Amino acid sequence: MAKPGIETIQPELPIAAGNRPSVSRAMPREVPARAGRWTLDIRQVERARIIANMTYQQLAAAAHVDRATLSDMLNNRRNPTLGSVHAVIHALGLDPAAVLVFT
Repeated sequence: MAKPGIETIQPELPIAAGNRPSVSRAMPREVPARAGRWTLDIRQVERARIIANMTYQQLAAAAHVDRATLSDMLNNRRNPTLGSVHAVIHALGLDPAAVLVFT
């Protein structure tokens, strides 16, 4: 008999050969894409920058982002933060709905 306040652990019994649970052989489900993913339409931003007659340095200064960050963003070398994107499109006077593509 166990002492009061001490639990006893029951050992697991092995599964008999005839009593094994069935294993599903179904194909794995396709995982749906995560909601809220977005990409930047770089062509629209680059077009607006050229129309505004701004260099990368001028746009980076106007948006208060680092020039290297802006360059990486517009050359698709880095995934920018939403804050950086917002600063750049605001500096160019663009509508976020025109340059953010949600997938």
